[in-house]
Amino acid sequence: MNLIIYDFEVFKRACLLGTIIVKETGEEKLFQTWDLNTIKQFYLDYKDDSIFVGWNSKYYDDLILEAIIKNKDPFEISKKIIENHESLWCNLKFYTYDVMNTGFASQISLKLTELISGDSVETTEVDFNLDRDLTEEEKKLTEKYNQADLKKTFYNFKKIYDRFELRLGIINDWNLNLMKCLNMTGAQIAAEVLQAKKDPSLEFKPVKPILYDNLQVENKQALNYYLEEKFRIGNYFETIKIGNAELTLGAGGLHQAIKKCYYDRLMYLDVRLRPQMS
Repeated sequence: MNLIIYDFEVFKRACLLGTIIVKETGEEKLFQTWDLNTIKQFYLDYKDDSIFVGWNSKYYDDLILEAIIKNKDPFEISKKIIENHESLWCNLKFYTYDVMNTGFASQISLKLTELISGDSVETTEVDFNLDRDLTEEEKKLTEKYNQADLKKTFYNFKKIYDRFELRLGIINDWNLNLMKCLNMTGAQIAAEVLQAKKDPSLEFKPVKPILYDNLQVENKQALNYYLEEKFRIGNYFETIKIGNAELTLGAGGLHQAIKKCYYDRLMYLDVRLRPQMS
């Protein structure tokens, strides 16, 4: 099968599809288009004999493609995902593989992988909310930015290609459904192979949080977030202010970063706090 490395850039009044088409022969070709009808035809041309490979595509690009194919506004779908943090599910029939969520099994941004690799972190200054048609210069800047994302996605895919190849081998050896199993977790594929059935008696039961007597937390908002288990009911994160810093609370802990900063050299740190025992 062919591989289609793909990525969307969605503006209020424009939408760019960028792809690197990798033929079975190994030939690579860059293809970009701003025309929605061309995007629809591209899908029809490749959906049956190609695997669409993206970064976080399961929760973004797949949904944008579905919106275009079904004549919905891709910008409205983009806003639901990015601004409203809605969890949507793609029902479009095509072969798709998400490098971030399946291959890396770690939800980190594409820009972070550029940073970790020591690459130049490509950004765009073109506002996605512009309420007008883009100029030719703005389109060229966006296409350049899109190409950088495609190349990085392809680079990351090559790094985990052995896992992808192993997955295809399991699917073929056990005659599993390719479309269904491409983005499954390892445990889900094992369940498919073993034809395992869910046992309701073994359902996971979450343990209620315990408040220890020696725990000292000054910020009650942060404490209540975890005691009330808001992250279990769809409220995956909440922003609070401690001192001069805005922090994001989530199931994984506490996170803080400057949204935009420009320096010649930077250090990226992940701080883990060890609780004091008494």
